[in-house]
Amino acid sequence: MAWFPAPSFALRGGLGVRWGSVPEVSGSDRMSSLGLGLEWWPVTDPTKGSWAVGFRADVLVMQQRVTGNLTNGTQEIHERVLPGGDFVIQSFVALIPRLQVVGGLGLQGLLGSTDLRVGDDHTVVATIPAISVVADLGLRIRF
Repeated sequence: MAWFPAPSFALRGGLGVRWGSVPEVSGSDRMSSLGLGLEWWPVTDPTKGSWAVGFRADVLVMQQRVTGNLTNGTQEIHERVLPGGDFVIQSFVALIPRLQVVGGLGLQGLLGSTDLRVGDDHTVVATIPAISVVADLGLRIRF
């Protein structure tokens, strides 16, 4: 969602989910996010145009969930909440005046990386980095 108090600036809120495999623990990783931030649209007025290019920066609250399959056939699940932020170059195409398809590419940073440990001695087998390249695509309702 986005609210435009001025033609080229918006306050935004967003939800996101991304996931992938973690072969080192025979499992998967899921990141869920809640973000609030600002958008700046220097190319085209997004409140009137059918497309635009801009930038966004968000403050994020991320929930990280790692599921690993143990050798005895059971699953082990660990979750934690991390603060973070992102900076994204984005563009949109309007489907109708208040509904847009938005896509972006940028960097997302968390305040901390995650070491994945296995065994009784807690050997580190992988690290999920604090900085990630992110791409997103979604629908936005403009108010």
